[in-house]
Amino acid sequence: MKVKKSSLIFVVILFSMLIWCSFFKTSARYVNIIGLLSVAAAFYTAYILRSNTSLCICFFFIAYSIYSIVIAVYLFPELRPAFYTQFHDFDVYCAGMQCIFVFVFVLLILIKNSNLEKTIYLQTHKLTQINNNTIQNDSIVLGCVLAIIIISVTNIKLGDFSERFRITPLYEYRIIFFIIGMIYSGKNLLWKRLWLVLTIISCFIAFIGGNRADAIPLPIAYVYFYYNRLNPKNLFIGLIGAIIIMISVGTFRQNILRGDFAFSILFQKILNEKLTFDTSYWAYVPAMAAISLSNKTPLAKKVQLFWGQIKYIFGGSRYNDFRLVFYTKLFFAHTNGFVSPLYFYFWFGLWGAVIFALLVYAYVRCIYVVQYNNGKFKKGNQNINKALSAYFVSSVPRWFLYEPFGLLRGEMITLIVALIAGIINSLMSRNIVGQSDLKTSNSVDL
Repeated sequence: MKVKKSSLIFVVILFSMLIWCSFFKTSARYVNIIGLLSVAAAFYTAYILRSNTSLCICFFFIAYSIYSIVIAVYLFPELRPAFYTQFHDFDVYCAGMQCIFVFVFVLLILIKNSNLEKTIYLQTHKLTQINNNTIQNDSIVLGCVLAIIIISVTNIKLGDFSERFRITPLYEYRIIFFIIGMIYSGKNLLWKRLWLVLTIISCFIAFIGGNRADAIPLPIAYVYFYYNRLNPKNLFIGLIGAIIIMISVGTFRQNILRGDFAFSILFQKILNEKLTFDTSYWAYVPAMAAISLSNKTPLAKKVQLFWGQIKYIFGGSRYNDFRLVFYTKLFFAHTNGFVSPLYFYFWFGLWGAVIFALLVYAYVRCIYVVQYNNGKFKKGNQNINKALSAYFVSSVPRWFLYEPFGLLRGEMITLIVALIAGIINSLMSRNIVGQSDLKTSNSVDL
């Protein structure tokens, strides 16, 4: 395989930093350097994918999350939540940042060395909106809308005053019905407007409930199907605005409920927290806990837990105890979440970050094929691949900050729902064709 010069540069950076760690004693300066390099590489990855709006937003979120971790945990440790006082070993902090560094640079090298960047840039003007060639099926769309309403009403529990809404895992998967519904909405302008209204309402509920990560997937999915080639300049301006909104939501909610909201409080929060996304570095705590436990856990227990991950993918919540987020809670206090590039370190060390990078890259390649070369697929398979691709970009908060199961279990559930929708659409289409043939036959007989 031919290796590009730009890829070689990133390979040199990657191995130079890792060799530095191997031959010299790790220090805060080393960790800060690889942290800043990770931030730069992550934002650069989002930039080179800027011609594909939904993919760019996906990687911008990853970059912003990494920025928040580097700033709040490493460069300005005074921003750390009290949970970080549980970790006294500097090697744990070093290993955590190394995982992020390896993940970012392996992913960047793979993308730069492929033809993705060039192809996306050159063919953007040829890219029609995702829904232009889809079959419209109003019955499937109505079924998805009904499913979303039922899930939203029955899977949210109101918390006490000023507390977050409590949601079930099923509520998090409502994005799948948004995706399937938009796939079968075709070019219908009424359905397009309905999805916009539902997206706005759902985001408002998520913001009021204090669950910001649940609001992000819906607009990304909407962009994926209807506005996937926005002007890059306007896109990045909009993303900066979205960051301000995300930070504002928590401040607005808490202070309005207390009746003492003022814009000065918001500005002070932004200055004090360096424009960071607090969910990121709170989700980093259980990941650090897993690294801390990795050298203390017997091999037999590691094998048991690894097998449990596979059981969870197919069996669901009955195997929750095997997930690292719950296993680490037996030894460390945290509020759940898990920064995914660190997840497989528990079993494979830094190779775990490489594994996760390869998994993410596989989905990026899938999006490339679906959007720029989908002639390879039959019509039914096109819809399935669109569903999987849309779930990947839209659910990035879940699979990056809440364990990698969104790319495993979440995509599996998406595949099942997409297959069911495809079968229903096929049966309905055959029925319509059969009735049409029958009418034609009767008219000929007459």
